Amino acid sequence: MNLNQLILPAVAFSGAAVLLFPATTEALGGPPQLLQPGQRDFRIFNNFTDPEANDNTTPDPNFPGYTGAPLAIWKACTEWSSELHGGTGNGDPHQPGGLGSGGANFDAVFQGLATDVGGTDSNTFSELIGSDNGILGFTELPINDGWRIRFYSTWTWDDDPGTTTFDNDIQGVATTLYGFAMGFDPSGPSGSTLNGTLTGTGVPPATGPCP
Repeated sequence: MNLNQLILPAVAFSGAAVLLFPATTEALGGPPQLLQPGQRDFRIFNNFTDPEANDNTTPDPNFPGYTGAPLAIWKACTEWSSELHGGTGNGDPHQPGGLGSGGANFDAVFQGLATDVGGTDSNTFSELIGSDNGILGFTELPINDGWRIRFYSTWTWDDDPGTTTFDNDIQGVATTLYGFAMGFDPSGPSGSTLNGTLTGTGVPPATGPCP
């Protein structure tokens, strides 16, 4: 199985960087059109164990019915849309009027909460208990008709896009990992969502340009 991982080096605790590397030598490559229509739906199994992962309980009319981690991940996938979310692009304090304006031309469909983590082709986001040598999370790549994204529980996950601590921003990291699910190689140009270096807590990937 091919994986793409989000790796945190030891120096990251000094505020330096988070690096993205492919777990194998195989390039993912290719435009998002390679992801079949059946893979555009996604669900979230909200098993995040950190209180910070679900402490944003303020409803947002731009994303009705969800708060906490599900809201953060919904916004992450929206970043890859073909047009501004809801026609206005509102819903993210870091980019007023700009949510979904990256022009990536990939419109995901949020199917709500999942009842479990699912299999490798379930199109789900969830937390995974444990750790793996500094890896924040990973994307299990499309196989037949799906993918799965996991976040390691050893890191502190924060659902607030305004996080300024050393907590990891769920939205920013999910935006990058979802790009991997779509088939992008983790080597985007400087300043892009898929660039090999993420700064600070991971907020920039959710606000920067998509490839």
